[in-house]
Amino acid sequence: MVIAVLISALVPDPAEKENTLGGLAIAAVVSLFFIFKSLNDQWSGTITEIKTEKKYQADDDGGGETYDIDYAYIRLTSGKTKKIKSKREWKVGDKLEKRKGEGNIRIL
Repeated sequence: MVIAVLISALVPDPAEKENTLGGLAIAAVVSLFFIFKSLNDQWSGTITEIKTEKKYQADDDGGGETYDIDYAYIRLTSGKTKKIKSKREWKVGDKLEKRKGEGNIRIL
């Protein structure tokens, strides 16, 4: 309701209001999907490797920048390997656990 009032104040054209509300609804559904997926996930494993990878992000004007991202490779108890962004305090050999219903990853 509040979002609809804000959109009506910011977007005076009725045709644009419908498109804006539809876009917001789709974005909300996609966001909720990923939130529930993350909360429903559960696993545990050991960090086997931490690698730094370079990522390039382009700008609209044709330029861009390269930045480094640290990834932790985790050997799960199921035998599979999981790649996630590493936190600073993590190191090789740490045992991690992601519990169902929690958003954070614990160091055991």
